[in-house]
Amino acid sequence: MAFDAGQQRFLTNPLWRWRIVHRRDAREVENILRLVPGRVERLELGDAAPTPLELRKLERLTGLADLERQWEVWAAQRPTVS
Repeated sequence: MAFDAGQQRFLTNPLWRWRIVHRRDAREVENILRLVPGRVERLELGDAAPTPLELRKLERLTGLADLERQWEVWAAQRPTVS
């Protein structure tokens, strides 16, 4: 199965990778962290950036102490449209 650049980027999102490994549904994460419905999907697609409060909540949930750095690296890899 071949993925386009946008799909490959989605697959490298640190939150998405954590959710898949830990078998957590996006809605479950939203409920645990008290995020609005659809927020996890928007974050994982790169349509929104996590707020500082969301990053702290996500770091506590995932145990990824360097999540902010991982997110910055991931966000910088956004493909450009020409």
